[in-house]
Amino acid sequence: FELGGRRMIASCSSAHGFGVDADDGTLLWTVPLKNQFGVNTATPVYGSGAIFYVTPYAEEGRLYRLRVAGQKIIPEQIWQSSLDTVTGSGVLVDGTLFAAGYRKNKWWMALDWRTGDVKSQLEELTTGAAIYADGRLYCLDEKGMVGLVVPEANGLRLAGKFQLVPDRVSDAWAHPVLLAGRLYLRY
Repeated sequence: FELGGRRMIASCSSAHGFGVDADDGTLLWTVPLKNQFGVNTATPVYGSGAIFYVTPYAEEGRLYRLRVAGQKIIPEQIWQSSLDTVTGSGVLVDGTLFAAGYRKNKWWMALDWRTGDVKSQLEELTTGAAIYADGRLYCLDEKGMVGLVVPEANGLRLAGKFQLVPDRVSDAWAHPVLLAGRLYLRY
């Protein structure tokens, strides 16, 4: 993404969320992001000059405003949420962050990007990953259930679902992919 006239890349290490200059690799900021397993798999979500980091077990979801101060980028925490996504990260659409919790709230939530307030919840699908297209979320939950979720003014509506595989062997952690009008699912 671009901020303050610079191209940046945000990611996670085993103990931090961080950002680097995309052109020269200079470390621009770090924030704590540590759990007892030393693994962070959720991709940061960026929007409107702020970035969301999350890891389960220890650091709940946090939104940081990225303040440009000359050549420095200063992350300032705006809010913290009980959202503890593990691999699904989240999808930001029109000021709403859609993501699923992992240990505390193992269902889908819509959070206000500015405040972190939960706008709505959907408990028919468990934790997982989603993509957004054509006004809908295409979700694959850890149990292999695929759901089509429609964000509406009064909440999240499950428009349809199906089980990807008949016999679940282990958790489904792959992210769904849409390409040329086709939905690709891997388990």
